[in-house]
Amino acid sequence: MPLDFFGKRLNIEINQDSFPDLLIKVSKKEYLEDIINGRIYFNHAEYFRGFETDNSKDSKEGKVTIDMNSHLDENHDIISFIHLLNPEEVNISYFSSAKTPIFCCSLLENHMLIQSGPSTFDLSNDYIQEMSQWGNSLLVFSLDEFCSKIYNKCQSMGITPYMNKVRYNQDEIKLSFADFKTMMKQSKFEPFFHKSKRFINQNEFRVVLDLNGQQSDSNHFILEIERLESAQIFELKSLSDLGFRIIKKTK
Repeated sequence: MPLDFFGKRLNIEINQDSFPDLLIKVSKKEYLEDIINGRIYFNHAEYFRGFETDNSKDSKEGKVTIDMNSHLDENHDIISFIHLLNPEEVNISYFSSAKTPIFCCSLLENHMLIQSGPSTFDLSNDYIQEMSQWGNSLLVFSLDEFCSKIYNKCQSMGITPYMNKVRYNQDEIKLSFADFKTMMKQSKFEPFFHKSKRFINQNEFRVVLDLNGQQSDSNHFILEIERLESAQIFELKSLSDLGFRIIKKTK
């Protein structure tokens, strides 16, 4: 993935008038250097839960909203307890989901960009405003290389990685308790790829790990993969200083 940096412009060589599959991570420079060197830090789901004191906290992280108007199994102990509480909604997840390791970044897509010239683009103001809370150092790296190296390492360790874009439809999904049980049997990690629309400007791509019974550190998990050859760090005074210029390859 050829990358050049001229002034405030990141130049990306591509074969057609569309953006390649690129991931973006905004964080402190030292954390981004770890990623380049293949040291991928996963926070547990419990890190993102709790009281929502900032945009990183989401009490519904990896949870499903149960439709209290649907037919419920009245004989189930949990349902009986819920009815005693009489809540407006119930958000639940699988047992021990709080220890699920998650790595978050952004997938660069056209809707995140504003055209500033014949072949130049800026990051949208919505994305800049959402992500500036994490810092002004930015890592750009290949989606294909990252996913391939994550998969290969996990396979060698007996770990199952789930990698996909986040869909911002969590507020619209309400399941019956029976449907929730069916989802848990099919893929208990599916809820981690659905979030509230209030996070939509993050345009998140995430990796969720099924450790398959292996032990994780007390509050995080580190996966050591091969060095990311495509990755580059850009230190900026502001994320608004970054722009993209499309260069067509000549045959």
